[in-house]
Amino acid sequence: MRLKLICAVALVAAAISTFAQGENPALRRQMENIFAKMDQYVMTDNMPAMWAMFHPGYYSVDTEGKRMTLAQFKAMVNGYRRSSKMVNCKTRIWNVQLQDQEAVVWVQQEMTWKEPAGNGRWAVKKSTTRWAENLVHGGPLGWQFKSSQQLMTNEPWTFKTTGGG
Repeated sequence: MRLKLICAVALVAAAISTFAQGENPALRRQMENIFAKMDQYVMTDNMPAMWAMFHPGYYSVDTEGKRMTLAQFKAMVNGYRRSSKMVNCKTRIWNVQLQDQEAVVWVQQEMTWKEPAGNGRWAVKKSTTRWAENLVHGGPLGWQFKSSQQLMTNEPWTFKTTGGG
């Protein structure tokens, strides 16, 4: 509980200073390209290209404060891949900032897919999630995912968006 509170306070403090800044249009274009590639790799099941976009020290934190390493994330994704088909992914960028040589990108990701529903039938599923993504220099596209913080989806964005939302 204490770790969650510390993370929340740090995120709010970073957000206040970040949202006061305007976006860099060139950085936004770079991030739009990277997230479009990620969506493409997910939909075409190009796992080698997708995994090259992740920093070896990557981790994610969900809304409950649970931390997942890159190895754990890969295992989870591979499990979903085995049990689903026809994945469609669209990531919308809401804000992009440069903080200490890391790009911080606030996104909303919408995914649809089919999974077994029994009797040889498939059910369509949909998920909408929001993330604060941190990217660092590196990888084949010039940036790599370093960390992901899942955000609540039922809260309005507290910043003015530029060009994406």
